[in-house]
Amino acid sequence: MTWHAKALQSSYVTRPGAGAHGHVETEGAFPFATASWYFVDALDMMAPQSAAAVVAFGDSITDGTA
Repeated sequence: MTWHAKALQSSYVTRPGAGAHGHVETEGAFPFATASWYFVDALDMMAPQSAAAVVAFGDSITDGTA
């Protein structure tokens, strides 16, 4: 399984085969809407050392389906 079909919100994705566009800040790079979530294969972030974050990975219970 590589995706969660019922995310209950819109996500926007690139064209198939378009490659990585995480650095692009314009909507033109993400022309397609989907109601699915795709599993993360990498995460890269920069934040001040004093910053805190909570990340939740899980199934439909995590995203609020029940």
